[in-house]
Amino acid sequence: HISADPEAPIQAVYWNPSEKKTRHILSRKMERIHDKKKWSDLREHWDHFPITINAVIAGAANVAEINDSHRVLALMSVTGFRHGDAKDEGKLRPDGERTGIGTNALQAQDVTLTEADGDKPASVRFYFSGKSDVLHDRTYTEGEGNGSLVVNIIREALKGKESTNRLFPNTTEEKNRDTFRSFVPEGVKTTNKLKPKDIRSYLGTMAARKEIQRYIKEVGNP
Repeated sequence: HISADPEAPIQAVYWNPSEKKTRHILSRKMERIHDKKKWSDLREHWDHFPITINAVIAGAANVAEINDSHRVLALMSVTGFRHGDAKDEGKLRPDGERTGIGTNALQAQDVTLTEADGDKPASVRFYFSGKSDVLHDRTYTEGEGNGSLVVNIIREALKGKESTNRLFPNTTEEKNRDTFRSFVPEGVKTTNKLKPKDIRSYLGTMAARKEIQRYIKEVGNP
């Protein structure tokens, strides 16, 4: 359905067969309102976000003792991968291939664990199609940055898994959300509740800020 009114908040409604759900196309005005609220909600958490994310990562040191939701959050906090669809599964392209994959929907076939060999440390390669069919091809190596945590999480997650098994089967968006909120420092009060997808928004914003600062330092403040 396409609206005949160019000022209507919802300009079109359509069925997406790959997602098996109804989607809406908003007017530019509504998109601006939506984006403004999104960033306003995120700014409310700005001060405690570094502490919360560090707590998620630090608490995942012993990966065998934490649950799947904590593993998903720790992996997101290190890699910046998106959380994924609310249904906790990827989508299918017309050719039948999976796409739109987020951390929550990762399967064993989406990762390759290479164990240490002599002087060569263990590593994990991620290879999957994410949102908008963007290919993610990234490798994390033990001993480099948070690479050891990523390797340990995937090593534990792969145990007993077939290629099409989800790496983190005991998760839902609700479980991950509640687990994430449990890491917010005690005493912090906010109007808007924290969501797992906010991790990627925050990390992306920080990466953009760092790049802008690097550029200004390099060429001078315009």
